[in-house]
Amino acid sequence: MKDNKKILFCLLGSFILVLLKTFVYYEAGMSFIDTSIIGGNLYNTFIRFIINLFSFSGFVLTIVFAIILIINNINLKK
Repeated sequence: MKDNKKILFCLLGSFILVLLKTFVYYEAGMSFIDTSIIGGNLYNTFIRFIINLFSFSGFVLTIVFAIILIINNINLKK
């Protein structure tokens, strides 16, 4: 049971990374960037790339941890 609790926390953390791509969090994170300054557009593009990368890694980790959790809970001793 203790192992399942750790995997559930990992799954929750991965799901939170996936939520970075939702509209509310994405716009809240991008609202502090001023594109009128020199290099602002490059900075904006870089930040968007980092957010997309974290969101994709969260998506992959969510799938991996869900599969691990399912495999751990299969009772093969029937």
